[in-house]
Amino acid sequence: MPDPQMDGERKTTRRMKSHKKSRAGCGNCKIRKVKCDENKPMCKRCQMYGTFCNYDPQYADLQPLEHRTGGILALQPSISLENAPILGMLDPTTDQEQKFSPALFTTNYQFSTRDFELLQQFETKTLFTLGTGRNEDIYRAAFKRLARSHTFLFHVVLTVTLMHNQYLGIGVGAEQSAAMAFHWSQGAALMNQRLSSHIESSECDALWACAGMFGLLAFTSFETKTVEETWPLKDSPTDLEWLKLCEGKKEIWKIANPLREDSLFHSLVPNFLGKPSSTSDSRLLKLPLELIELCRLKEPTRKDINPHLAPACCLAQVIDVECDGKNLALFLSFFGQMQNDYKILLKNKDPCALLILAYWYAKMSRYRQWWVWPRAVLECQAICKFLRLYYGEDNNILKALPFPETICAAQVALGMPK
Repeated sequence: MPDPQMDGERKTTRRMKSHKKSRAGCGNCKIRKVKCDENKPMCKRCQMYGTFCNYDPQYADLQPLEHRTGGILALQPSISLENAPILGMLDPTTDQEQKFSPALFTTNYQFSTRDFELLQQFETKTLFTLGTGRNEDIYRAAFKRLARSHTFLFHVVLTVTLMHNQYLGIGVGAEQSAAMAFHWSQGAALMNQRLSSHIESSECDALWACAGMFGLLAFTSFETKTVEETWPLKDSPTDLEWLKLCEGKKEIWKIANPLREDSLFHSLVPNFLGKPSSTSDSRLLKLPLELIELCRLKEPTRKDINPHLAPACCLAQVIDVECDGKNLALFLSFFGQMQNDYKILLKNKDPCALLILAYWYAKMSRYRQWWVWPRAVLECQAICKFLRLYYGEDNNILKALPFPETICAAQVALGMPK
């Protein structure tokens, strides 16, 4: 028979633990019983839920966010992304919160002078951080043409620009955070509308561009500041959320088909696809012997049997390539090689899967841009520390770690890129 007194103690312990997590958080998160990231002046939960964060006593509990431009109130009743599997992966809220979140959505929003100023900033500044050379010219021409004619992409471009400003410390505050949350939710909602309707061929490029921007936003939404706070050393409900974008983008790829000859991105597609690889591919020999042995890459197995094989092959084709704007697409093809079984291994903190990711992060960290550098450096360091802590007796792992550790240490010494 269960002991009622023990049951009571367990319930008390759970309540105390839950309370302890949000003690320093904002009042809204305490009321909603969710973990607050304690970011000030506005936590991410409040941004995504559509309420003013009440660290500031001037705001009442759960006071709705209002985004005004020329007196227009842009807060509308909730729309559900629950039945949109593609955009569900692109929405800024977590799966658990999606159906409860009051998305900031209106079909009558009028873009302001400030919005067009931000669009110009994206075209003349932010866009230059996303690629270089010929790729840059293609992206610039494409976005300049597409953002002005497709409202959902306009909103997402504004979100990326505002996030870039936040990284640079420009205009940081509750108003900018509210604007970023608004445009993010607006873009996701409008894109969801388009994906659930008949899609015109003229919309395909805008949809693919928007999927890319959502991927960037998900990867950039990185809240931790220290290695010790970072996955896999510390768990959080938002760990590996960016992996969902891999599947979402694959679905939009099928719909938008950027391989078609009339696509604005047609000439860039081969870079993203990369070259097919196999277990007999000589490029695998470029990887450290310790990594090859740990991941059993010498064995003549298929990719569906060895889940480490596909991402390892992708890593092998960039291991001796410098990550810069010219080769960025080749590095990003790593996302496309992440099959579900590999993602499961990452979530379970499989040492081989973590080591492959650490190597990729180390290479990516040399691409010193605001949207990739913080996550690449911190998660790479956290993975290395995790592996030393829990697999310090495995000589192969210890021999494989200096490569990512040395690169990340050099990046930290250089400081945050601007």
